[in-house]
Amino acid sequence: VLVTTPELGARCSNGIATWTVIVGTAEEPQHDNQMNWSALFEHGIFDGPGPASSDIASLYYSSATTGRSKAAVGLHTDITLNSMQQVIELSLRSDDVHLVTASMSWAAGLHGVTLATLYAGGTIVLPDLGAMTADKLASAIAEWEPTTVILVPTLLRRLVEDSEALSRLQQSNLRLILTGSEPVPLPLFERVTEELPDVEVMQGYGMSEFPMLITLLRPEHAVERIGSAGLPTMFTELALLQEDGTRVEAGEGEILLRTPATMREYWKRPEETEIGMRDGWLHTGDLGRIDADGFLWITGRAKDLIITGGLNVAPLEIEKVLSRALAGREVAVVGVADPEYGERIVAVFGGDLPVDSDEMAATCKQTLPSYKVPREFHIFGDELPKGPTGKLLKRAIRPWAQDRSDERREQK
Repeated sequence: VLVTTPELGARCSNGIATWTVIVGTAEEPQHDNQMNWSALFEHGIFDGPGPASSDIASLYYSSATTGRSKAAVGLHTDITLNSMQQVIELSLRSDDVHLVTASMSWAAGLHGVTLATLYAGGTIVLPDLGAMTADKLASAIAEWEPTTVILVPTLLRRLVEDSEALSRLQQSNLRLILTGSEPVPLPLFERVTEELPDVEVMQGYGMSEFPMLITLLRPEHAVERIGSAGLPTMFTELALLQEDGTRVEAGEGEILLRTPATMREYWKRPEETEIGMRDGWLHTGDLGRIDADGFLWITGRAKDLIITGGLNVAPLEIEKVLSRALAGREVAVVGVADPEYGERIVAVFGGDLPVDSDEMAATCKQTLPSYKVPREFHIFGDELPKGPTGKLLKRAIRPWAQDRSDERREQK
């Protein structure tokens, strides 16, 4: 059964699924195997026993740092435990109304508060926001009167800097804003809590393999632990893998986690499953530090994933597009600090031959979504730094790109 929208349903050929359910229209279906949501249960196509708790519930595709996405296998029991945990951790109630702001193809869109609110008996609002703006978001909050919402720091910043949008928020029923993908800067946190004193701002750390929430930074810890990802949630156990292979509970290393709600495997990827879930722990690929009080601090990403505006971007995907466009010219794509988006995507080309930035951006837009298009293009002037095995040393390229990006911003 494929559940989709009218726009996407029109692109589905007859026979793509046994049944296609169209949501959001009263028009007659276009094919014999299609039906509208309102007619779904009249046909009795779901007669029979429901799924067991040990059955597969979802194949949730993650943003792969290699550019090749993998499906995390989740069982019905995993999703139930995940939802139960959030009901308790976030104090969700049956009178809560959650406004979904993120695409459900993103773990935060479906697994972050959405399913947990349903589990608690609350209400879910799925507005058609399209390209997100402060005005659209504030209008949706005013119209649907949600009590909870997830906002990445970029959106949070836009809302409090827009006086009209902020005024709408101040008159809203919001009691909880959950944010994540990057730490909330202290000035932004203080501005939000000052302007919205009745709203709790919590910061979370999660991923598709364990979709929301691994850790949670509560308001009472946000100032003294600014930059921290918080403490592990009730079902989560954290550890760190050091370079010598030692697993420790405090110190620095690759972040490991285990919980009854962790994914079971990568769908049809036994080798990657073995690497990612060895020794009974999920290896996140993120680097971090756990302090003496148990707070987690994200210190880097072992796989060079870029997070811009709350969205994950695999550099390799962009590098392939640019390399093809310039006949294999050496290029590295990195993320540099950006005051609005958290990270800004920058492309750095080896050698001293010039490139047309507008042309490169247009080339990327032909095959990539807009948020993956680099915002800056720089010429390194020499061969890009490499390690002994010939791999690009992004740890050397990134600070160089950061300096050029800072210079460019100062000139503006």
